[in-house]
Amino acid sequence: MPDLVQVITGAQSSEKDERKNAETELFRACNQDAGKTLASLVNIASQPDQLLPVRQFALLSLRKFITMYWSAGFESYVGPPGVNEEYKTMIRQTLLRLCLDDNQENKIIQGSSYCVVQIAAVEFPDEWPELLDSVYGAIMNSRSVSAVCVLIEIFDDVVSEEIFFQTDVGFRTIEIALTILKNPDTSVEAKCAAARLYRTCLSQLQSPMVNTQPHIKETVVRHVNEAFNILFGLLQELTPAIENAVPKILELQVHIYDILCFLKENLFKKVLSGEQARNALSLTLKALQLTSSLHYNGKFTAEEEQEINLSELGIKQVSLLSALQEIPLTQEEMELVIRCFVLGSFINDDVSDLYMRDVNAFVTKETGLAASFYVRDEIEDYLLNLVSSNYNLALRLSLQYFLQDDFKEGKLKEALLFIIESLAKNDEETEPFEESNIIPVLQSVQNLISDDQLHEILKLRSVLLMPQMLEKFMDSLPNVKEYIREVLTESLEVALNSPSNLIRASALLSFTYYSSFSELPTVMGQSKFFASQNVVATLIGLLEDESEEDTLGFLLETLHCALVWDETIERDYVFEDQALHLVLKLSARDPANIQVVLEAQDCLNKILSDVPSTFYVRCANTCIPLFVDTLKKSIENDCVYSPIVSLSLELLAVFMRKKPSEGYLPPQLTEFVFQPLANMLIGSSDDELLPVTTDALAFLINNSEKQVIAPYLPTALSILQKLLSVDTSDSASMNVGPLIISIFESYSDELINVFPQILDAATRKLIEVQNIATAENLIYVFCYLASINVKQMIDFLCTLQIDNSQNALEPVLSKWFESFEVTRGARRIKENILALSKIFFLNDSRVANTLVRGELIPYSGDTILTRSMAKKMPLQYTKVSAYERIVKLFVTELGFQNAQPTVDKFIPAGMKAEPKSDEGDEWEDVDDVLEYNKLQEFIDDDGPDDDFEEDEELFFTKELQQSVPELLVQFFREVAAKNVSHFSEIYQRLSDNDKKTLSESLV
Repeated sequence: MPDLVQVITGAQSSEKDERKNAETELFRACNQDAGKTLASLVNIASQPDQLLPVRQFALLSLRKFITMYWSAGFESYVGPPGVNEEYKTMIRQTLLRLCLDDNQENKIIQGSSYCVVQIAAVEFPDEWPELLDSVYGAIMNSRSVSAVCVLIEIFDDVVSEEIFFQTDVGFRTIEIALTILKNPDTSVEAKCAAARLYRTCLSQLQSPMVNTQPHIKETVVRHVNEAFNILFGLLQELTPAIENAVPKILELQVHIYDILCFLKENLFKKVLSGEQARNALSLTLKALQLTSSLHYNGKFTAEEEQEINLSELGIKQVSLLSALQEIPLTQEEMELVIRCFVLGSFINDDVSDLYMRDVNAFVTKETGLAASFYVRDEIEDYLLNLVSSNYNLALRLSLQYFLQDDFKEGKLKEALLFIIESLAKNDEETEPFEESNIIPVLQSVQNLISDDQLHEILKLRSVLLMPQMLEKFMDSLPNVKEYIREVLTESLEVALNSPSNLIRASALLSFTYYSSFSELPTVMGQSKFFASQNVVATLIGLLEDESEEDTLGFLLETLHCALVWDETIERDYVFEDQALHLVLKLSARDPANIQVVLEAQDCLNKILSDVPSTFYVRCANTCIPLFVDTLKKSIENDCVYSPIVSLSLELLAVFMRKKPSEGYLPPQLTEFVFQPLANMLIGSSDDELLPVTTDALAFLINNSEKQVIAPYLPTALSILQKLLSVDTSDSASMNVGPLIISIFESYSDELINVFPQILDAATRKLIEVQNIATAENLIYVFCYLASINVKQMIDFLCTLQIDNSQNALEPVLSKWFESFEVTRGARRIKENILALSKIFFLNDSRVANTLVRGELIPYSGDTILTRSMAKKMPLQYTKVSAYERIVKLFVTELGFQNAQPTVDKFIPAGMKAEPKSDEGDEWEDVDDVLEYNKLQEFIDDDGPDDDFEEDEELFFTKELQQSVPELLVQFFREVAAKNVSHFSEIYQRLSDNDKKTLSESLV
């Protein structure tokens, strides 16, 4: 055995060769005797006289070697032989001693804790049953903060739901945490750790097991009340200390408020009394008053620990107010809330200066893309979600404060306007407001917009508030269109004449708000709207040079909002020309930015929608030579990925998709573009370039005249061969499905002898593919085939041999069913429903006899599983017929669709149809779950819908008219009425929940 201290020292050398030799020596020692080497490493780590870097490196090495030599439970295990039991016992004991000792260096505690949790993941509870007793002992006997931290890590990574509830581990740990929290002699540091531990345990109390097992539920109810009393008492003690701003005391309050928020939102609703909730509210308001006052006074810099903890405390206090918002506030309480919010949400000088220096920071924050989250953001969330009387009281008081000019200081007035804006964004219905009450507010805000002497931050907030106010009080303003026309025009003019990028950006942002709730071409009139479009384009141009990242995407989004027109007026395409050049310039600034690319695509899509050939060709002449030139340069460089190449392909694909309104793509364009796309597909192997190039080629073939593409068919087939090859990655083949269909649809006669080979390759690719998106795309081909001739498709799959003993039917159907479970997007779901329905109506014995994966079989063994054990245990499923699987998938989808909110829920009460009287109603009440014969009886009485098989004209059209629920209900009515594919037998095997879903939907 080499001198490991010397080896470790060498492994930390700045000399590469010495470092490499030492590492090799360390691995060699482990290979020769892993147990002895690991024991030596932990021994070195435990020696206080060793240098700290040496001890740290010993633990780091131990952490690596544990995964290799300790247990076969680790994926990287290379034994046997590994570490024998004698060494294991010694190593465990030493690591525990290190990580439970508060006197050790923090880095030693952290390193040894990591190793303990590693080992526990594969050994607890079976091979290391005494682990938690040792940790509990250190907590209760030595008051070890380190031990609490270790326990948190163990609960995060090791303790499963079964261990938590089926042993005494869960509630014993909760009791320990609460004992620490209520002990007046415990240090603040220990209480912070205990609060974190308790919060970790609470996540387990959301388990369904709490509601299904009465004894657990009783324990939780009893515990919640005890916990509230302890935590509330602690907060009462700690609240006055907010003024002193001691970091650790603030941190402890943050943890307590976080726990109370969790308990209120998840467990308090049925447990706590109204008095307890009211007491929590009163204390929180008192604490918030102290926190917001400290925030306003600006005693600490943003980087100081006190300010960081104060900010986090303010966030948690407002979050608890949100959780308690069902409690009606008195006027006095709401006045206090609004005043605290004004003090807590003002923009300080540092942030104000940042915005004025860098408009990008402002845009990122205002559009909700900033990673930072402050008290102001939590206040906004609270106001956006206020309901009932509290909402109306807050709105009335805020408007009153504004009109009375209660907050004269600019930054506080901006905060008040921000509060009013947040309330205006809230969807809650307001109490009736008279026009005379709203006009003064609007006039005052309008005066702020036109005030040349106003601070930029206050002016921009006025600009942003106005559209929200007009939308909110639209019903109270008979001349709202005039207001929109006047204020939007003024806001844009003010921005145009202002040197401030902040004002320019805020005017553009307000334009997007106006466009979201009003048809601007109609509201403003032709001339004023054309003028506003020009101002928008000018402002975007002025901001272009300063714009980065999120701002570029925002400018393109604004441009997209301006790309609207009155359909009754003939377009001259002047603004569209401007917009096209802006799209090219802005997107080229940051082609790697996904938001920029998506917004550029949306803008180009809008520009090219329903345009005549003359304008389409004009746009194509501007853009496509640039795109093709970029592709050619890339091809010369071996088709290597670059963001600008990807952007060029994405925008080129839009051109291929949006053909002129008169018909096909111009032949010259097809000929100009086809070969560069083909060369890219043939020459590239890049996972990002190939899918978008495939997409562009599919649309090019689909939207070009047949005779123009015909000479290129051999090339297209070569491309298909490459994309369907096993040598092409799943990601690269992601969009091959539409390309196959484009060729099938247009050239079925010319390529009749080649199609079986293409389908063979597509089928084998689907069976082997692991990428979900690629599988869904290839299944699209089978949806198409089913729409043409479902029997021929099944015949083909049954005759295609995948190996010596199996045809392709079962693997393809299994893949199809797995894909359907995760398919989203209404059109794709409908296509799958119609295709699978055709298979079901075929009533083919080959499909009926095909067994596929059914329901997950729950674990029923006696062993209590840790999380790591559960991850490694293979999942087991029942086997069911393909037809039964289709029914189960459809029922699940129907249940999901029925759970979605409907438009009716958002219709104002006065606009809903009056409910009909029950008199003369032929419907009769039904039980939740119907037997099959009763279900069939109801359906027979109602009469079946049109035969599903006559619905072919809807399949693969531009728009499938029925909704997803309508298609599913149509399917189930038909199969239940006619007992298609032995549906009655399948129905009997459905769960009660599934039967209930069908009963509610069909009857």
